[in-house]
Amino acid sequence: MFKFKELFGGSHKPNPEEAAKLYNSANGLADKGLLDEAIRDYRQALETGGLGKDEADALADLGVAQARKGLLDDAIGSFHESLKIQPNDPDTLTNLGRACLHKGQVDEALASFGKSLEIRPNHATTLTEVGNAQVKKGLVNEAIASYEKALKVEPNHSVARNNLEAVMRAIESARSVPPAPDPKQDVERLSEEGRGLLEQGFPDQAISNFRAVLQIKPDHVVALVGLGMAFANKGSLDEAIACLRKALEIKPDDLNALLNLGGALGRKGLAGEAIPVFRRFLEIRPNYPTALSNLGRALSDQGLLDEAIETYRKLLEIAPNDAEALNSLGLALAGKGQMDEAIVYLRKSVEVNPRDAYKLFNLALALAGKGLLNESIFYYRKSLEINPDNAPTLSNLGAALAQKGLAEEAIACFRKSLEIRPNHAATQGNLEIALRERGAAGAAAGGD
Repeated sequence: MFKFKELFGGSHKPNPEEAAKLYNSANGLADKGLLDEAIRDYRQALETGGLGKDEADALADLGVAQARKGLLDDAIGSFHESLKIQPNDPDTLTNLGRACLHKGQVDEALASFGKSLEIRPNHATTLTEVGNAQVKKGLVNEAIASYEKALKVEPNHSVARNNLEAVMRAIESARSVPPAPDPKQDVERLSEEGRGLLEQGFPDQAISNFRAVLQIKPDHVVALVGLGMAFANKGSLDEAIACLRKALEIKPDDLNALLNLGGALGRKGLAGEAIPVFRRFLEIRPNYPTALSNLGRALSDQGLLDEAIETYRKLLEIAPNDAEALNSLGLALAGKGQMDEAIVYLRKSVEVNPRDAYKLFNLALALAGKGLLNESIFYYRKSLEINPDNAPTLSNLGAALAQKGLAEEAIACFRKSLEIRPNHAATQGNLEIALRERGAAGAAAGGD
């Protein structure tokens, strides 16, 4: 079960009536697309401890809302907690697989889909998701078989049919060199197909489509932007940047080109070049959250912390419960040495997203910097519950324990950290100090 009493503080007697009221409210909010409010009510319902037999369903519904919101780590955690209670729920297994697939964890997704199909072998949606995962792994023939099996079960399953057709088109495209451009070809159709291929995870085939468009119409901005996005999807950032710059030469205020160019420059490590791109975007659309977030990150990367802080504050005026913005603002404030305020925002980030190991680590680190060792140790341990093999967290927990005089526990943390990250100088040095101090303490005790 989720440890909600630990995560959210306080202790409560089970309250079935309040739990049912909150659970029903959460379902209604989720149906209306009010996901932040739905997630809040699901969590509060679970915190009451009064859901009884509905607890697994509530955890699964919470996971679905988190996945819809894009909080994939949280969603995966919720689905796992639900499966601890109802390990053979096929819908939850399918939803877990879908969240893993969206995270890029393809093998984990396939394993979860497989378990779901062992329980419910002829479920068209799960078979379709298996096909999607197989496409991601390049198992095209297997994907076709999965889509066809889904359509045999449910002939009108539109997603299975559309994805099967996209795979067949991609195969046909890959079998031969694209023909010489035909001036009569439908440029907009090719461009639209390219965008569809890109959205479905076929960047190579999308590139072929966009290039075909550009052979016919070299100044087609949508195709240039799409080509840039496809290259970025493949990690070919130089090519992506070139395409997006060319699009902006033709249409300087194209928002899609600006946003994607800034993102590609940031991924390339060119934060200084990304900053004016994001600023230009925000001149046209001032309160766009993604651009504000990306600008804040680029400013932080450049060490422009005052401007980064101002940007994150503006973002939080628009989206006050954005866990990433709260965390990023906290880190920027910490970088300025404003530790008290940094801790306030890092705490809020953890309240919004209590299952994110990275955010828990950041809060623990800030607390340690203020000398609040008990709290720091608590949050390092919370982070390790989620990601037990994170070497920096183990090393920092060891340092906090050593400062508390808990030498044996500190030594164990340092040693485990070094198993994961051997030869890390700071951790090795801290281990040696802890061993010397333990030896000195033992000698003093023997002398007494």
